[in-house]
Amino acid sequence: MLMNQRVLRFSIWMFLLFSCLEGLADLKWKVAIIFLRTREDKQLYRSIEENIKELKTLSNKKDSSSVSIRYLVFDYRRSHKKEDAQKMFPILQSNLREYFNLKPGAAEPPKTILILYGHGEGLHGLGPFTLQQLKSLLPKVDILWFDSCFMANVEALYELRNSYQYALASQDAEISSGIPYEELNRINLSSSVEATAFSLAEAFLRSYSKSLSGSQSNKVISSAITISVIDSQAWDGFKSYFKKDWLEGMLKHIRFDSRELSHSLNQLTMDDRRFVDLGAVAKNWNLKDLAEILDITEVRKERSKRNDVDLLYFKSKESDNPVKFFGYVKKIKGRTRTYSGLNVYNPFEVTKYMPYENLELIRSH
Repeated sequence: MLMNQRVLRFSIWMFLLFSCLEGLADLKWKVAIIFLRTREDKQLYRSIEENIKELKTLSNKKDSSSVSIRYLVFDYRRSHKKEDAQKMFPILQSNLREYFNLKPGAAEPPKTILILYGHGEGLHGLGPFTLQQLKSLLPKVDILWFDSCFMANVEALYELRNSYQYALASQDAEISSGIPYEELNRINLSSSVEATAFSLAEAFLRSYSKSLSGSQSNKVISSAITISVIDSQAWDGFKSYFKKDWLEGMLKHIRFDSRELSHSLNQLTMDDRRFVDLGAVAKNWNLKDLAEILDITEVRKERSKRNDVDLLYFKSKESDNPVKFFGYVKKIKGRTRTYSGLNVYNPFEVTKYMPYENLELIRSH
């Protein structure tokens, strides 16, 4: 795609990387990858180019006819996000619906994965799209993977809950090199959707691990690498705790708006200070029920040759906790934050973003 100062010309690159006809009986997985890039961010643009090269060079596996992978590339201008999103929307929506359309009468329809790569801003949306646009745009898939920053956001994931069975997302900043796409070539064709989601999440972490000499470990500089696996079926149980504890606590604390409270909350922020860790704040505010629901248990850790803990895995035992798996690779330098697997919009920023009140999680009863 070429752009000039006044006119946006955009084109789409669609590639069927693994040759497979949708009518074949052995088609097991359909994967679509959407890259949302802007030339105004040179690092992001270069990383997408590298990811596309990786996708093109994926070696064929023995069961290649069982996996179909397509990707689309869209460019937009940050200064014209609204207009460019409106131009992209119908084209992208049409392509996604066509690709994920299941043939009637299929004995065993393929499982589906949709990966969205771009600048994530939680409840503010992803790339040029607002959260409400994403809600209308996304088809229902088995696994929805946000290859983006800050999308393990409680407000956004609840709003989009009807678009996925399991979601993979990072609650903090993510390295622009993104996910290890070669893992799509290693999907266990006989695994369940849940097992596949867990496996992809672990592979993402391993790729950035220094102790395991991960394929992308040289890309890690300062940020911790986080990934959450979210179960959409847990939201109904979770929302009652969120509304009871979080909203009441938020209103009470904002009413006082003390400097001491604001300072303590700032210690729990993500790399973007608009987001705070939900579990850590629940404990900090003594919201016992919510803190208990969000509790996750460490189940495994990986150590480097120097015996330093590098990679940690957690799981939840609470059925009402949407976070079924969480893991992170520690920062190389500096203190790694306390994580629960979900961020929430910083309550001291809520008054600066009035549409917050229109989110389903906030107004649902």
